Amino acid sequence: MLYAYKQTKNFDFPYLMNLIRKYNSPKDKISSFLRKKEILKVKKGIYVLPEFKKFELLANQIYGPSYISNEFAMFHYGLIPEKVVEFTSVTIGKIKKFNTPVGRYSYRHLPLEKYNFEFTSENGYLIATPEKSICDFIYLNSIKSPFTTSKELNIYLRENMRIEKSSLKNLNPKLIRLISKKFNHLSIQNFSELISNLK
Repeated sequence: MLYAYKQTKNFDFPYLMNLIRKYNSPKDKISSFLRKKEILKVKKGIYVLPEFKKFELLANQIYGPSYISNEFAMFHYGLIPEKVVEFTSVTIGKIKKFNTPVGRYSYRHLPLEKYNFEFTSENGYLIATPEKSICDFIYLNSIKSPFTTSKELNIYLRENMRIEKSSLKNLNPKLIRLISKKFNHLSIQNFSELISNLK
């Protein structure tokens, strides 16, 4: 039975019920699997095997619509040095946090016009581009108190987030200008100025 589970990366409740449909009491069998920790319940309707390691795959499934962004994406792209243990995403839905047996997943709200562009599918999950992930982060952490100058923002990114100048120089200034127009926010305008001046 467990061999059948190994054919999938993670599975939902209908899939699991289909696998054990021949049992007299499938729901009791699921309870037995959970009790023996032969499967883990991530949230209602989503299960994984204990050896499951591709935790990024779950981020879009736990809550959506969403895609990975902010700190986790920034670490993924090598923009920040410290490992990020929380799977951070953006969504057009409400702010949410989930503590699961396989990790913490958080979702921050973006309006649709700031959400619906510059993300891609990578290895089975949706993730923001490097430029969008850092713009999301800057915006969400300065909505009510914008960075008033590019110098102020540069100090924050270099000293608080430990982002190297070389990493910033690798970002696409044209793309950041496009993001800045869509966000229409002082912090992102200053970020666009900062990146353009590095080139």
